[in-house]
Amino acid sequence: PIGFLQSWHSLGLRDGYESEPDLMLALDLEDERTAAGGAENRGAAVSYRYRHVIHNAPRSVQRWYDVFGPDKVKVIVFDDLSDRTEETYRDLLEFLEVDTDSIPDFEVHNSAKAFGTPKAKWLAGLMHNPKVARTVRRVLPERALGMRSGLQKLLTNRVERQVLAPDDRATLVKEFTPVVKELEQIVDRDLSDWYRT
Repeated sequence: PIGFLQSWHSLGLRDGYESEPDLMLALDLEDERTAAGGAENRGAAVSYRYRHVIHNAPRSVQRWYDVFGPDKVKVIVFDDLSDRTEETYRDLLEFLEVDTDSIPDFEVHNSAKAFGTPKAKWLAGLMHNPKVARTVRRVLPERALGMRSGLQKLLTNRVERQVLAPDDRATLVKEFTPVVKELEQIVDRDLSDWYRT
């Protein structure tokens, strides 16, 4: 959960949804922002609901199991995808009952060591407006995806990702431990690495 929050917070900073560069301060602002409808005008209302998403995770997974049945739902733990990419990918193909002979090259393209912040927040907000995004997709077709990616890079400053202080990490681990334990029961999987300090 903590890695997810850090990643999501970084994405919000990059895309202009988040204005608070300190994750812990952003978490402290969550209730106030949610009550005020913080990002609704930019179509990203959920961006400020960090804790809500973490605390709601067990119910979300359980809902999938209830609707489709546990035998029709494949839960992939990101740690497995990171540490044993090919094996996890092959396992997914087997679950989907599709050809397992073709395994792609799993080269890392999106390092999490740094993230970007918009050079011009007003322009980043405009670029992530759904109507503007649809127009850009029409003007720059699929073959021009490199141009869109280049434009994103041009509008973004690279910034080192914030490292959480040990006390802050311990606070979040304590808060999210009951959530992870509930998730463990639902997916029948040891996730204790997620709540060990």
